[in-house]
Amino acid sequence: TKLDHFNGAHIRMLSIDDLAARIKPYFINANLEVDNETLLKVTPLIRERLVTLDDCLPFAAWFFQDAVDPKPEELVAKGLTTDQSAAVARKAYDILSGLDAITPDKAEPPLRELVEQLGLKANQVFGILRVAVTGQMVSPPLFESMEIVGNEKVLERIRNAIGILEKMK
Repeated sequence: TKLDHFNGAHIRMLSIDDLAARIKPYFINANLEVDNETLLKVTPLIRERLVTLDDCLPFAAWFFQDAVDPKPEELVAKGLTTDQSAAVARKAYDILSGLDAITPDKAEPPLRELVEQLGLKANQVFGILRVAVTGQMVSPPLFESMEIVGNEKVLERIRNAIGILEKMK
């Protein structure tokens, strides 16, 4: 436990460039195509979560994949049915597809408004999107992650999630 603490503290002291150079081989060894520009955007988002360098794969491999494979049950938000979760995903998709760019400044306010309109909790709506976009329930900050992934892939992943939810009926 102490070694993990010290290792994590050391990782957080590394510069972004240095840390990116150290974790890049892990992605390459996992047969992922890594471009330096994306890696340099991803690194600050995951740095605080890393205990060891090989932790980079569970936290960030999905940034470098064309598609993710979310577990169907994880797409269903706590307290919602499959149909309700699919409806939330469709509404979020409609909002995001109407934006010229999916950035934190442009995407977060209308999605928070959606949370209010639906009378849900943010973690319900954002949890569905997180699993749809990243394929996992825990990830770096959602809106910053979506910006890095890019409009096209984000929308494609949400469409895929909607399809998965619809098949669960």
